Amino acid sequence: MNTSLPIYHYKEEIVNTVANYPVTVIVAETGSGKSTQVPQFLYDAGNKNIVVTEPRRMASWSLGQRVSKEMNCQLGSTVGFETAFEKNTSDDTSILYCTDGLELNRLLSSKNGNIDVLIIDEVHEWNQNIENIVALINKKVAEGWSTKVVIMSATLEKDTFSEYFKENVCILDVPGSLFPVSFEERYKSDLIPSIKEMVSLNRNTLVFVPGKAEIEDVIKDLATLSAVVLPLHGEQTSDEQSKCFESYSLPKVIVATNVAQTSITIPDIDAVVDTGKERRFEVHNGIESIFLTDISQSDCLQRKGRAGRTKEGIYILCSNTPFEARDKYPIPEIQRGLLDQTFLRLATHGIDALEYNFFHQPSTESLLEAKKTLINLGALTNDGEVTPIGYKMAKMPVSVSSARMIIEAEKYGVTEDVIKIASILEIQSLLGKDASYHDFSDENNCDLLAELDMWNTLTSMKYIDFKELHINKKIFYRIKEHMNHMFEALDGLVEISSSGNRNDIKKCCIAGMLHHLYTLRSDYFSDYSSDTGMVMKLNKRSCLGRWDTPQLLVGIPRKIEFLGQWGIKQTMDIITMVTKVSVQDLINIAPHLVTHKYFHHYYSCSRDVVVATKIMYLRDIEISREEVEIPNHPDYEKLKEECLRNSNYYSNKRQQTVTIDGKIFEVHHSYFDPPYIVVDDFTLFNTNVRTVLLDNGTRVMFKNIHTNYENYNMISLRNAVELYHIKKLWTSARNNLPKIKNTLISILENASIIGKTEIGRDNGGYGDIIYGFISLSLNGSSLHLELLDDEEKANKKNQEALEFLYGKIIRENYSEKRFKFKKGVKGLSPKEQKVKAEFDSEVRELQNGLELSNIEERLSYLKELYELLIEDLKIVA
Repeated sequence: MNTSLPIYHYKEEIVNTVANYPVTVIVAETGSGKSTQVPQFLYDAGNKNIVVTEPRRMASWSLGQRVSKEMNCQLGSTVGFETAFEKNTSDDTSILYCTDGLELNRLLSSKNGNIDVLIIDEVHEWNQNIENIVALINKKVAEGWSTKVVIMSATLEKDTFSEYFKENVCILDVPGSLFPVSFEERYKSDLIPSIKEMVSLNRNTLVFVPGKAEIEDVIKDLATLSAVVLPLHGEQTSDEQSKCFESYSLPKVIVATNVAQTSITIPDIDAVVDTGKERRFEVHNGIESIFLTDISQSDCLQRKGRAGRTKEGIYILCSNTPFEARDKYPIPEIQRGLLDQTFLRLATHGIDALEYNFFHQPSTESLLEAKKTLINLGALTNDGEVTPIGYKMAKMPVSVSSARMIIEAEKYGVTEDVIKIASILEIQSLLGKDASYHDFSDENNCDLLAELDMWNTLTSMKYIDFKELHINKKIFYRIKEHMNHMFEALDGLVEISSSGNRNDIKKCCIAGMLHHLYTLRSDYFSDYSSDTGMVMKLNKRSCLGRWDTPQLLVGIPRKIEFLGQWGIKQTMDIITMVTKVSVQDLINIAPHLVTHKYFHHYYSCSRDVVVATKIMYLRDIEISREEVEIPNHPDYEKLKEECLRNSNYYSNKRQQTVTIDGKIFEVHHSYFDPPYIVVDDFTLFNTNVRTVLLDNGTRVMFKNIHTNYENYNMISLRNAVELYHIKKLWTSARNNLPKIKNTLISILENASIIGKTEIGRDNGGYGDIIYGFISLSLNGSSLHLELLDDEEKANKKNQEALEFLYGKIIRENYSEKRFKFKKGVKGLSPKEQKVKAEFDSEVRELQNGLELSNIEERLSYLKELYELLIEDLKIVA
């Protein structure tokens, strides 16, 4: 045991307090040794079953390893660790380090056994698992729980704890660092100068920035610094992170995100320079996104505690937000995040989250929103009862959305495909900054299927050129690791299989996103409305394309921040990972959520039947509207009599015609709808009239007979019809593109259609000719024809595809072994090498200016050149 740490001097007091109180709260600064020493104190005092929870997997493993060394035992014997995906324990394990999520599951299911002491470490992080554990402890302690509880943190709301646990708690304060750490505040612009100053004083410096992009910027600004500058963030491998713990002859500068705030301790740090910022998940209007925010005072003190472990230290806050102006504590995750998993987890154990006593009480609105989400996904009934689907979802170590997809996938036999999609969803899109879905997939209905196509294409490659393909290498390997963990964790919970049926996979994606259903609001701007009335933009990078604006879709809402005019920060609500949805999809997947209502009942004289408007809803969202006949309506006679009476009264009162540009149009009247006229295409696209009024001042609605579009403004109707015709032309042209093979013959057979092409005329519109550009396009290692509206982009794609085909033919026909004729010599002989080099030089020369019109001729020339060169080689050989 390390007896030099500050907390060691409080060993006896800690042991006695734990023995005499149900709950002990230890507030000890970072560096005091609480995470490693307190479990050993309690073990030495005779407690042989101690569980220590940590917020992160890495901390569970590293602390278990460190304590086992201090106790001179092998990891997995007296000291062990366990996470959702890893385990190293035995029957002899007395001190178990585990993740808080794992312990929460055991507490809820009463499978944690008769443990002597439960230690909750790093409580100041207040993730949702910690909130649930603390709430459960409070309930169990009030019922007389025999297990002793220790809650540990560097910064805690001590008074609030006293109120929460009442007479059952004792709070101990332990001083922190071994060496004093001074505190300075400077301006935001002093960040880089402050780092350089610390290096000039030969200090090892830890720099806190909000994210990976800022890490790269700071490292770039320190490029000329005489120091070892290293990044540190959560996406790195353990080998990459381990470099930060090594000693160097020069001062080291670690530029890190808040992963270094609690999970990782670098002992030789003696200076901390802090931007005072972090990126964290928050829910605004039901949208969970990452926002750049100021950290709290307690977070600053937590970061300050990273210094002073081995020598005197200094903490410099470089921010325009002063320390005193910051919140004392951060907003707990339970008050700023989505609560659907917490709600479901508690519900499966008979606990209603709406009536639960949390330490940080979330709003009733956020809990009701979580309940609504679970009802939409079929996990709860309207009465809040957990369904069989809900119980199965709760067992899965994934988000509720992914869990619902996977359960649906088992029904269709596509679990393997959907688990891959869920893994991508839970990490990040594969799509790089300059990449497009169409580079990897022909999918145009579902971004998630396009993501799956990207994954399958990449994993089928023998070598992946991440830079060339614009794919983030680290994201790819994070997804791969998470995917492996998911397959392991779900083994036994679901049957893993894959029929490969794309329509079935799409249905599963919809099933997992029913709580994020959107309806088209504006055809012109791709605006969609949520069930709360929020206006969302369709992500421009979606595979649906700029012309496709379906009436219904599901997807993930995101709030993005960007700099607008004059550098002012702005936000936009967008829908990502989009899937097109039909009304029939919703009826098939979620019949329990679909309802019908009938409005505007009236008698139709022409049809002699009662007619009504039938509106279909998925909960509160209108998904379709149509006029239907209702035979044997109970009010048939009454509505008929009323209609005839009104018709006789108004027949001579209502205006029957209007005139536009000298042409007479009949005015149609109905009992409920406004008066309208049907406008022919010639009038629609040639008149200068914008609106028409009846003699009594009533505005007339214009209707287009071909599209059923209607509008009070002729210009708006004209634009809508125009856009409709153009979209139809593009869709038809793209659907009629021929399929090609990865051969020169197939491509040359279709060469005549490649280039500028007439899509057609927007008949019924202005009559303009619409042009597109057909190009060859490369999708992984496959070629296909693509129709674009950008000539420059089409030419670029065409050139890339031709060069790929040219290179493929060269590799297949002129490999190194085709130039070897001298036997008994390993590799190519000097003469053979010279001939090969001469041929390769000609290959490179002919690649310049490569076009469809000359590729066949150039390949023919290379064939003749090869035969001549080979003849010379044969003579020599």
